[in-house]
Amino acid sequence: MSLLTICQNTVDALAFGARPASVVGNNDALARQMLAMLNMAIPRLAGRHNWQALVKLHSVTTANGTESYALPSDLGHYITETFWDVTNYWPMSGSMDPQTWQTLKRGLVASSIRKRFRVYADLLYIYPTPTATESLVAEYISSKPVLDNDGSTYKATFTEDADTFVLPEALLELDLKWRLLKAKGLDYAEEFNEFERAVEREIAQDTPAKTVNLGMETARSTPSYLANIPQTITGV
Repeated sequence: MSLLTICQNTVDALAFGARPASVVGNNDALARQMLAMLNMAIPRLAGRHNWQALVKLHSVTTANGTESYALPSDLGHYITETFWDVTNYWPMSGSMDPQTWQTLKRGLVASSIRKRFRVYADLLYIYPTPTATESLVAEYISSKPVLDNDGSTYKATFTEDADTFVLPEALLELDLKWRLLKAKGLDYAEEFNEFERAVEREIAQDTPAKTVNLGMETARSTPSYLANIPQTITGV
């Protein structure tokens, strides 16, 4: 569904009058209201889950003596525990809190060969300061879940009637329904509950769940990349 069809379907479902022939640039109050509500809903929905459709890889090539690096232009948020020093096959530690970072930078501590990072002032900082060209990677969630009508440009909000939402578009339609009802002072409880149930269902089905063997590990206790340990007992 496009922006236009989402709005048309919602108007039809709620019987709020004639369906709009256009949304962007339409001076009709309802069309303007729907566009504003949908554009506010986009970041709310995108931020509720690490949607697989929005996962991207940030690759950084370090330079000798360069401590900070640019963030992705479409960074929503980094995914925890995905920072890796690819060159040395090590996970990176971070993001450091301000206190730990200042201790590392100013205190009498020995530099570590393991890399740490901190995100602040719209930059990615690496500690210790790189002394060679190396590769670092991290996964992040894009802040641009709208696909332009050109089929290749991603953006943060709807700006054309033919724009589409890369996440389940039915969620936007359900979100718009209850918000319009609320704005007009009508009962919206059932529509809101339907929306929340749909979000939870889509999140549950977005990616396969990890199987946790309680006899071998507890969730998040032993990272899989460190778990290749033979199950043998010596000296028996």
